[in-house]
Amino acid sequence: MIPRTEIEKLAAAWRALFGEGDKPGSRLIPIASGNAWRVLAGRHHPGNEEVLLVGFAGAQLPADKDLPQGQGFSVSRLRSSALDANFQWLSVVRSVGSNADFFTMMAGDVTGILNLNGDLMGGQRTASAFIQRVTAWQDFMAREGATRLGSEAEIGLFGELATLGAVLDARVAPNIAVTAWVGPTDALHDFAFTA
Repeated sequence: MIPRTEIEKLAAAWRALFGEGDKPGSRLIPIASGNAWRVLAGRHHPGNEEVLLVGFAGAQLPADKDLPQGQGFSVSRLRSSALDANFQWLSVVRSVGSNADFFTMMAGDVTGILNLNGDLMGGQRTASAFIQRVTAWQDFMAREGATRLGSEAEIGLFGELATLGAVLDARVAPNIAVTAWVGPTDALHDFAFTA
């Protein structure tokens, strides 16, 4: 499971910047970084929406039309002279009226994934992994039907999370445990450890 501290850092940054400024643009706070990636949290004005900026060194990012789009938040490439020019930047902005808690969970999850694996992959692979994870969140948020899981899905998710907790309690490295958890991808098995 992604450490709660990622979510707490993001929530604290967004609370600190709430209502700050009325000029168009974003105010940003660094959240996490590695050799080939950076994460900044902020608020985008004039609407005061939460924003997550993620930069990747040495990466070629897809065109905006090829980035994940859907309910809850939008993703776009960002070019700004105020950002480190050694990185290619993506902006992830919460949509007006969407669930702030879901957005915070998504942002904490993708930041946690970068912290666990980002420095092992290099800029291009890290960018690809980030985009895949955001796409999975977009797919989750776009599912039709009720806004909550059905009882069978809740039981299944609880079982997966309990198993993940047991794997972590067995002192399996967090990056290996989280990478092995493939249940959210609708795989045949919920966990796939490689030898």
